[in-house]
Amino acid sequence: MELLVLDGSRNEAEAHVAALRNAGFAVHPHVVSELIDFRVSLEEETTDLVICNCSGKRFDGNQIMQILNAIDPDIPSILIADDRNSKDMREAMRKGAHDIVAKGDIELLQIIFSREVSLLNTIRQVSRLRNQLQETEHRCNILIENSRDAIAYIHEGMHIHANPVYLSMFGFVDFDEVEGMPMLDLVDPKDNKIFKKFLRNLCDNVNSGNLEVSCRGTNGKTFDAQIQFSPASIDGEPCTQLIVRDQSREKELEQKVRLLTNHDVDTGLANRQYFIDRLNELLPGFRNGEKGTLIYISLDNMQDIRNKLGGAGNADKFLSEIAELLNPLVEENDFFGRFGDHTFTFYTRKSDKGATGKLASEICARINQNTYKMAPGVRAPTCSIGVTYANNRTSSIQDFIDQAFHACESAREAGGNQWMRFDDSAPPPPDSVLNQLNDEDSILEVIDNALEYNRFRLFFQPIVSLQGDTRENYAVLVRMLNETDEPILPEKFLDRAVQHGRMAAIDRWIIKHAVEELSLQRKNGRKINFFISLSGEALSDDTLLLWICDCLRLYDAKGPWITFQISDRDIRTHVQQTRALVEGLKKIKCNLAIDHFGVTPKYESLLKHLPVDFLKLDPSFMQNLTSDPRKQVLIKEISDLAKSYDVKTIATAVEDANSLAALWTVGINYIQGYFLQEPSDTIGYDFNLG
Repeated sequence: MELLVLDGSRNEAEAHVAALRNAGFAVHPHVVSELIDFRVSLEEETTDLVICNCSGKRFDGNQIMQILNAIDPDIPSILIADDRNSKDMREAMRKGAHDIVAKGDIELLQIIFSREVSLLNTIRQVSRLRNQLQETEHRCNILIENSRDAIAYIHEGMHIHANPVYLSMFGFVDFDEVEGMPMLDLVDPKDNKIFKKFLRNLCDNVNSGNLEVSCRGTNGKTFDAQIQFSPASIDGEPCTQLIVRDQSREKELEQKVRLLTNHDVDTGLANRQYFIDRLNELLPGFRNGEKGTLIYISLDNMQDIRNKLGGAGNADKFLSEIAELLNPLVEENDFFGRFGDHTFTFYTRKSDKGATGKLASEICARINQNTYKMAPGVRAPTCSIGVTYANNRTSSIQDFIDQAFHACESAREAGGNQWMRFDDSAPPPPDSVLNQLNDEDSILEVIDNALEYNRFRLFFQPIVSLQGDTRENYAVLVRMLNETDEPILPEKFLDRAVQHGRMAAIDRWIIKHAVEELSLQRKNGRKINFFISLSGEALSDDTLLLWICDCLRLYDAKGPWITFQISDRDIRTHVQQTRALVEGLKKIKCNLAIDHFGVTPKYESLLKHLPVDFLKLDPSFMQNLTSDPRKQVLIKEISDLAKSYDVKTIATAVEDANSLAALWTVGINYIQGYFLQEPSDTIGYDFNLG
């Protein structure tokens, strides 16, 4: 507290200051004995409170107040006098002195000083709040003026303020045109009664509310509007805020959002999820005998073209050219989509094998024989195409797609630049692996044979950073091979392997061969890291940790190159075993990822009790992400939570470009999914793209 003391006696001044300090006040006194020094101190120094000793007629209280009022009348003042009730002191009080203390009444001086300090603090707090309120109101006004929403304020139904968007919506050039105008004048006459009744109810209840009416601009044209009413104030006076939304524009915007959600940004084609959704709509018809054809198109030499074009942007433009090239082939009721990084899918109602074969040949020819603007001088791509037919034996859309995919893989393995047909009318070989997988009595024999004779194959899918990290991370996946060495998707056999207690053995097969491949890649100079899954059965294997250590020694591999990923559900089912295993894995510097994260209650508890490095979001988050604000908020919460624990996040099952902006905005670190690349048995993704 900066205290200015005017006193002709130095000793009395020091006695008053000592009394205040003894009462617990932290004061920084500046004592003067002349009026000229008093004036200079007020003008040049910071002063919080003034005490003037007017006893013995040393100083005139009226003169002191004149000086104080002339320089800063807001500074509180306490006068000390021989007689508190004298005429001079009463006059000083009239001129603004806060209080008078009789000479020698130290206790009263302490009481009055305490009150003045409290009052001064209150005044300062009110001043700060007033300044904050003014600043907030100023910022609100700026936001309102620059808002994309049409905002206005009315008092007793009359306009008292409107932002530029509101003026433009109704066709006004300047606020002067609308100031004082009743809001009712901007409502279509047919809705006047509804508007008046709503406004009366709003005034009676002093509540917010929404109203849908038809509004009318200065040009006489009407539009459907939703008006949101809420209490507000301007310059301290109560009023009502209106936010007017043109429903016709909202519907246009919804259509645009729906289009962006369902279509690939680069090519304009249906994205993977939307394409699958449309096929699912057709499934009941297939079961009732309706027919159709699915064509699966994969570019053979896209990686070479990417390398020559340089950058993901050029590659996307190149793929857009291919989409434009094939679009004219799409007839009514057909649909065409971008299914993966360099794969397309085409569904047609045609089912005649001759006509669909001709269509597949036409696609091959167009892709290979075109001259591309984005790739002058670059060898034109070829493609492999798989064709399959829907009929009443089509049990699921995933099987339908798998058939086309396998036919496409057969065409690729035959050299590419051709198409092949999946013929499900032909009976499978009697000892087919697929047949045995449908026979529970034979399933163990099939899996055991695959383990004994290495009838599994590793597949790899890149995990790519959204934050500029170019390290080469791959998720390690597994396929079982059929009798012709074609891969069988995991959903065909992994659940049965879990049911029959074979997952621990499959985990060991994957780990051993993954570590061997990883070591080879590292020796060839590539800084690759693998994400390897561990099943719940593996967590119960007490010897697994030592076996992993033996694998690392055998292939001269390092723990930091590997991230072991365990599903949220398996961790919760095997809590103690997980802790023990993870403790050991951390000692050899391996990383830990929690897979399928975010769908169980209280997911934060895992981060509190385990040294986690990565969180892999459950694939369900990606379904309709861009059109589901709730999912976006939840992913943002998980991302923020992960950052607070210094944990990186990975979005899985990313299948379209539209999700990338949402994932980047909420701070997701990495993505994995078909949009980047389908699982491949080769390691060749270019992490420097983009």
